[in-house]
Amino acid sequence: VVQSNTYCLFAKKAVVWGSNDWQTDLTLEENVKRSVPAILKFFMTGYSARLDGFVIEVQGKEYSDTVEHMGETTRRVLTAVSVEDPAGNAVMDNPNIERRGWRYSFNDENIFVTTFGLCYPDTHGRYAHGAGKETDSCFVLFQPEFSFGLHGLGPDHPWDDTKKTIRQKIRYNFRDHGQLYYVPPTRYYAMAPMIVPSLEVGGKPPSWWVKPE
Repeated sequence: VVQSNTYCLFAKKAVVWGSNDWQTDLTLEENVKRSVPAILKFFMTGYSARLDGFVIEVQGKEYSDTVEHMGETTRRVLTAVSVEDPAGNAVMDNPNIERRGWRYSFNDENIFVTTFGLCYPDTHGRYAHGAGKETDSCFVLFQPEFSFGLHGLGPDHPWDDTKKTIRQKIRYNFRDHGQLYYVPPTRYYAMAPMIVPSLEVGGKPPSWWVKPE
């Protein structure tokens, strides 16, 4: 549903794999672990098969009814996948997650992580468009960096007043449909705070990478 309704210009044609069906008798971590073989296959074959994304569904209102809960769910999902990383990079153990230079990765592939949850209204770029409404689901999307190259997105850049790049056309499309989102003023920025954005454009996001005591 998100893929069909989002204002990203190439999303409708994207090739996306999904996680195993959610089992209510298992923990979040146990559910995520069931999908690790599929995640590994995705990243082993993704470039040659021109795959674009792998989405993990988490069912239950308590996982994304607030931005803070969305952040904690994201930390748990990313940690559960990372501990199974065959490359052993342990990216979630990095003490500098919130700083510039950190990247989430799996099987030595850098990943752009995007989240969609119940906390985001229809005026927000992370609105789920009713996906998983019956199960109060939220979603964590893995987009390998090679996908951006396959679609010719080019390097990231700040907001500008032209529509010369695909990135800027996408930004304008979101804005023109009432879902303006924050774009950093420089191409050199920390990635982690962008994964779970605040409800307000440019507002302070939750420190989702910090494990509650």
